[in-house]
Amino acid sequence: MQPADLEARQVSKRFGGTTALRSVSLRIAPGTIHALAGENGAGKSTLVSVLSGNLRPDSGGLLLNGQPLRLKSAADGEDAGISVVHQHFALIPAFSVAENLAFAALRRGPFLLNADALAADALQFADKLKWNVTPSAKVADLSVGEKQRIEILRALATSPRFVLFDEPTATLTAGEADQLFQVMRSLASEGVGVLFITHRLREALSVADRVSVLRKGSMVLSEIPASELDESSLARAMVGDFQSAARGSHTAAGGDQISAQNVVVQDADRRNVVDGANLAAPFGAITGIAGVDGNGQTEFAEALAGVRGIFAGSITIPSGAEVAYIPQDRAVDGLALDMSMQDNLMIRGQRKPSLVRFGFISSRRRREWCSRLIEEYDVRAESINQSAGSLSGGNQQKLILARELDSNPGVIVAADPTRGLDVRAANFVRQKLVECAAEGRCVILFSSDLDELSEIADKVFVMSRGRILEGDVASLMGGAV
Repeated sequence: MQPADLEARQVSKRFGGTTALRSVSLRIAPGTIHALAGENGAGKSTLVSVLSGNLRPDSGGLLLNGQPLRLKSAADGEDAGISVVHQHFALIPAFSVAENLAFAALRRGPFLLNADALAADALQFADKLKWNVTPSAKVADLSVGEKQRIEILRALATSPRFVLFDEPTATLTAGEADQLFQVMRSLASEGVGVLFITHRLREALSVADRVSVLRKGSMVLSEIPASELDESSLARAMVGDFQSAARGSHTAAGGDQISAQNVVVQDADRRNVVDGANLAAPFGAITGIAGVDGNGQTEFAEALAGVRGIFAGSITIPSGAEVAYIPQDRAVDGLALDMSMQDNLMIRGQRKPSLVRFGFISSRRRREWCSRLIEEYDVRAESINQSAGSLSGGNQQKLILARELDSNPGVIVAADPTRGLDVRAANFVRQKLVECAAEGRCVILFSSDLDELSEIADKVFVMSRGRILEGDVASLMGGAV
């Protein structure tokens, strides 16, 4: 295929009474990396869906090398050489890695019924990225970061003319992200046009040739050379002025702490994914845990939160301290997406005495409580009856925070709570965690973002091969694989 421009011209898209895109134009040139920034809900994913054929615009259209491009489906987009690395995984959990990768190759033929053979091209990219991928592993057993890598491999295996990366680094460590950027640059050097959606401003400026910014469905910056921008100007274009979260003046509350001693957690195959972990996390502070995804962080977080049993060791929590849990995957573990916002809040709210009248939950009190939380946590929605699945990622995370923090829990276990969030939403989450620690609560923050941990955590450990390590974080992270 010859190099060509992919262009969206004056594209608009509405969903009911909500305008997701308002006369948006964007050009992806061959051999370039174009970063698209914007808040959650700004319209970035909608634009990706239009560019890839998953959605048809209400007005405006697409051009390929100056000629009209009419896409009726994602298959049409693939035929035109457009691949997408999805933010929300399009994988089949019950299938193996090889079987999921094989689907990307089926339409290209020949129609071999051998998943390993069909997946071979994708697995070559895994070797290039130095990613340890087990073809026989079930996707359901993979961590969020590992699933993201499979999404990336599926897109690259089709030899596309354009690759649209929708928040691809949200679950990757800095080293893994650098490896991905090398692949992006390699693709661009081969004439591929790359669209890179990210909430990490530093990444956008470091890897992109040009930057555009969507705000509330409108393009407010268009094709600005990255060399002419800095993080502050880019953040202001996205969300206006805001104050960053900062570490508070935290003090331990009476010496209380969460204690984990020689904790062992096993997976379904009876392998030790947490292998003798020890941790002391004081109240009145944020204890940070860094590490490359897949080293037992998710399982350890679930054990600390009480949603996963331990095989050996002990976890001690002071009597009467309620534990709140903000899971790594908000869409799978954090919310019932088909249920309304009100019903999701009531998962914890049903235990609130203040909502009970004459022995039953009062519908009026329930409605007033839910409305107050949605306003307090700035969850942007049309009504409390809107489904959780219709919310942007940032608003879904705020809904989880509202539900988990309103009961004033003594312990908050947060696993990558800002993953995939824009700068404003991520700052909101961090500020809430800072406030919780300042109020004397125990906050345990698992994060793959070292800048985030440096910004708000009082002490940072590294998790590697199922164990908690203490020492210089930067050097420990180099070996945390």
